[in-house]
Amino acid sequence: MSTFAIRPSSRPTAWKAAAPASPPGTKTFAAELPKLPVPNLPDTLARLKQSLAPIAWSDEEYAIVSRKIDQFATVQGPELQQRLLSRAEETRHWLEEWWDDGGYLGYRDSVVVNVSYYYGFDEQPSHLPQTPAARAAGLARAAMIFRRNLKNGSMQPDRLKEGPLCMDTYRQIRYIYENSNGAFPGVGVLTASNRDVWAKDYGTLASSAHNIEILTAIQSAAFTISLESSNPSTPREHSRALWHGSVTDGVPTGLRNRWVDKPVQFIVYDNGVAGLMGEHSVMDGTPTVRLCDDILEMLSDLAFDHGSSAVSSTCSPIPLDWEITPAITEAISTADAAAIELIESQELGYLLTSYGKAAIKKFGVSPDSWAQMIVQLAYRRLIGNEKRIGGTYEAATTRKFDKGRTEAIRVVTSESDAWVASMDNPEIRNEDKKKLLIAAAKRHVELAKNAGNGQGVDRHLFGKLNIVNHILTKLIDLVGLKKVLKEGEELPELFSDPVFLRSSYWALSTSAIFSKHFPVYGWGEVCSTLSIVDAYLIHSILKVVPDGFGVAYMTGYDDRLQYTITSRKEMPNAKFCEEILKAATDLYDLFRWVESWYTMSSSRLHPVHIKNKMKREEVARKNKKAKNQQKLERRLAIAKAEANDPAAKKKRLAENIPRTLDNMREFDPSMLTADPNQAGPSSSQDALDETAKDIENDPFASYFTSKDDPSIPPKILVTTSPKASKSTYEFCDELVGVFPGAEFIRRKKGKGFELGRIAGWAAGRSYKHLLVVNEDMKKPNAITLVYLPHGPTAYFKLTSVELTKNIFGHARATPHHPELVLNGFVTRLGHAVGRMFQTMFPPLPDFQGRQVVTLHNQRDFLFFRRHRYAFRSTEKVALQEIGPRFTLKLRSLRKGLPAVFDYGEAPKPLELDVGPPEETEEKADQASTPSSTDVTQSSDNKPREKFVPPKTDEYLWQWKASSLRSTRVSKHFLNQ
Repeated sequence: MSTFAIRPSSRPTAWKAAAPASPPGTKTFAAELPKLPVPNLPDTLARLKQSLAPIAWSDEEYAIVSRKIDQFATVQGPELQQRLLSRAEETRHWLEEWWDDGGYLGYRDSVVVNVSYYYGFDEQPSHLPQTPAARAAGLARAAMIFRRNLKNGSMQPDRLKEGPLCMDTYRQIRYIYENSNGAFPGVGVLTASNRDVWAKDYGTLASSAHNIEILTAIQSAAFTISLESSNPSTPREHSRALWHGSVTDGVPTGLRNRWVDKPVQFIVYDNGVAGLMGEHSVMDGTPTVRLCDDILEMLSDLAFDHGSSAVSSTCSPIPLDWEITPAITEAISTADAAAIELIESQELGYLLTSYGKAAIKKFGVSPDSWAQMIVQLAYRRLIGNEKRIGGTYEAATTRKFDKGRTEAIRVVTSESDAWVASMDNPEIRNEDKKKLLIAAAKRHVELAKNAGNGQGVDRHLFGKLNIVNHILTKLIDLVGLKKVLKEGEELPELFSDPVFLRSSYWALSTSAIFSKHFPVYGWGEVCSTLSIVDAYLIHSILKVVPDGFGVAYMTGYDDRLQYTITSRKEMPNAKFCEEILKAATDLYDLFRWVESWYTMSSSRLHPVHIKNKMKREEVARKNKKAKNQQKLERRLAIAKAEANDPAAKKKRLAENIPRTLDNMREFDPSMLTADPNQAGPSSSQDALDETAKDIENDPFASYFTSKDDPSIPPKILVTTSPKASKSTYEFCDELVGVFPGAEFIRRKKGKGFELGRIAGWAAGRSYKHLLVVNEDMKKPNAITLVYLPHGPTAYFKLTSVELTKNIFGHARATPHHPELVLNGFVTRLGHAVGRMFQTMFPPLPDFQGRQVVTLHNQRDFLFFRRHRYAFRSTEKVALQEIGPRFTLKLRSLRKGLPAVFDYGEAPKPLELDVGPPEETEEKADQASTPSSTDVTQSSDNKPREKFVPPKTDEYLWQWKASSLRSTRVSKHFLNQ
């Protein structure tokens, strides 16, 4: 059932003129504004034709409606246009009465959600008391000062570039401030009911003379202030609390505490958050934006006079206590249930983009047109290939004219549709997509200017519809409507055409205002079950429809665009918000891509093609600076957007996974942590089981199963390549300090000091490792690590060496045994190398020393660091690097000790410059096979094993070797 039937009213004919006039000739009202013009009929019909082209579902449908427009232009249109011109001559504003009645007062559903709008204010200035009472008092005083300036004409009028705006609607503003304690009957919720229900309840309420006095006080007040007990914190909570009030234990406590018939209603919550709820009938959003801006600017001024702190008994607020009858109590209960049903039927989405007006203007596009094109692209992606059910409404102010209100901008155009279709078409070049967007934006700007000049389509045709009064009387009975259509005149065929009807069915209703003081702003949608024909007949009443969205947005911030999306719960609100964010990103990326492409491809602009060196360096420097500046601006914009929306930051971090060599690797069967669900020859558990068996028999098993004192470090012999330089000796000295059991012996040059022989000599003297530092160009460049007595031998490339003395702010080392941390050794080869490093440290470190050695494997590079840690709290640990630091890369892993090649010449006896000479030295030609050992007597008469190096190397793994490309360690090595 339609809800637009208007009951007979005793409202005076010139009811608006009863408001007190301001002094003539004052600054506020000095300007004489022109009357709202009646658009030229041919121009309106031409614009109508253009707006219907993208709405028509076929060329045939468009041809039919075009014929009807041409017919109307020659048959009935001229006569109706003449009657409308006559009305404009006879009245101050030809549209005002029709628009007030047909656009707002005739609407019978609740004004909450459907008609009212809200502005959320920024935080209370820090220099003022941070209490809700102080917030409410400040708003009340500033509003009264605003009203005083308005009444005496001392306020500067609003202006556009073309001139001042009409200040007539500001006369509605006055001050009232109420303060009450305890629970009182929620009479205010009655005002949120269906307008016919509220009219009935109003009669019941007004049956008491005492209640009539209260109603008179409320209705004569310029504004009201509602003090509410909820504590909204997030933008979405702030929006919903202002939009329809809070709900507590199933009771609409917010609406119980409001009088939603008031055009201006300030709301202050217990946590100091505040805002305004406005009823739309008598004024649009721009006057109240000015009101709120001026109030909030006053309060932020340190010099603002908050009045005397003395309280006079004659100024105490007077409680207005209602007389409540059982009928009123029942009405409140019914209104509570209706309000809860209305609130629960609504959904609201809030989002911010990562860029704003500053970036858009750099691209040379109108921010409002840009924001509208984002909505068009998002909506098309949302509905997919479905046919369009209606158009897009955007409000344009006509306040440059006397008593001007709004006109509709028909956003959907052939140009916007062409651009939207191109965005997801891979065959269209990006530069062509940009051209299509520029064309769509220019068309939108043109339509917006026409609407602001009173040259739109909808208000003009609305006037025609009111002249054709017998059409509207089928649906609503509008008192005061001039019946200028003569008896028996037929309805123009155009007004029943399906394309014409569809064009006024607002599937998307959009509007934009701006204030730097409004972190949230929005309104709802009409929630009525209307057929498309009904929607047309009252199309100027409808802002949006049940299967549509309300889109409130702001484009004034340099660093973000702000959107609030409202709809019924059955609509895909969250999905639409996602599509808007994606469309905003795609549009930004499109312009950035085209901009960068032209910069890179232009020989005139690219530094590579500039022959003059000084000019080339200058251009390159400017380009780099501009690129860094753009990157910084985008990061700051994202940070500001995420400050207001923590969920956006969590989502970005969850999605922003960097592409690295590690996480982009394909399945590796040797990875012990590989995903068993990935394709591979064996599962992860199989690899773990196999590796566990291999570890039991690998060369390092004796270290981990030893029953020796775990605090005794293994002996390590550190030496160098022949003819080492000072830098290598310094590095070796650092290594001796790192490994607890390390000892440095200078290596002599000459035959007999081959690496294999040194390894055999060290193994016979209970050394567990041999570490040889090689150098090139007088710098350390490689490390050979030999596990004694039987190998294996690992060869590492050495880079990025930093000695302790070169590390700024380094800590001093202590003789405590360090802890060892191995990270990233996840393959079977990695396990072998990691266990090899483990055997260089004692099993039991000295924890009191708080020293830790870290070997981090990343992309097969081993990063070596040594730190001291300190516990700052139970949750935080501080690190201070000790040094040295260097990077290793494994190049080969050989079985056994390093080989000593026989070139046919017997070596000299092995001599090292430590200890007494050996009693017995074996010659090279007496060496046995690589696996054999001899037993000799040491100087202390204890038997000593003699380890003989092999004559050839047998590689277990070699970097980039064609036959050893797998990272899996040889079975022969693991099972020896």
